[in-house]
Amino acid sequence: MKRNLSVLLTLVLLLVFSASSAAQEDKFTYLIENGARMIKENQVDSVLDKIRELPLEKKSDTRIKVIENFANLKGYVMTKRREYGERWKLSYKSVILSGDKSATPILVELLRDEDQYVRDYAAAALGYMGDERALEELQRVGDQDEKGKVRKRAQWAHDQISAKNPSAKSEEGPIEKVMVTSSKYEPMYYHKPDCRRVTGVIYLGAIREISKRDALRQGYGPCPECMGAK
Repeated sequence: MKRNLSVLLTLVLLLVFSASSAAQEDKFTYLIENGARMIKENQVDSVLDKIRELPLEKKSDTRIKVIENFANLKGYVMTKRREYGERWKLSYKSVILSGDKSATPILVELLRDEDQYVRDYAAAALGYMGDERALEELQRVGDQDEKGKVRKRAQWAHDQISAKNPSAKSEEGPIEKVMVTSSKYEPMYYHKPDCRRVTGVIYLGAIREISKRDALRQGYGPCPECMGAK
């Protein structure tokens, strides 16, 4: 009888332990898959609460560290509470200098956060990590972000990754060239070579040829006549 009770107790404990382990794994997986989205939706306290419930070995995962770090950054941006900012500063350098590229998809998603500081530091982290999977999104941010500081950071990160991965440059294809005007009387447009603005019909100043990417970086927009812009 006692032996049967002992066996039953052991089985119950194993079932409880298995259920607990499964629950922890579910929380870990959920955070990996949804942590960046929750940060973008300003659910930072919920993110941090879920991380606190994880076992130590799960908390040490680079992806969890990145999610935790950016949740603290977003919390500070939202509330200006010192504890968020201090926790963010404490772990940021160790996160971006880890060299672990497993968090690249999370950081790429954070490049679409509404807050400029989150986008800025996500771009910086990607630049240090050097994962070429981030190149396309960094190029988008470097060309289109509404904040000049974020554009420059994304451009820096893109250049850093390209330097670390020479083969990535050749995969980008040929560099598209455009013409830009440099007159105080002319709007900052980039043009096709045969545009009448650069052939002298309208434009009377100096012109030069640069890459379309550089034109966008310098603040030029598409010419409404030759580029079909609305």
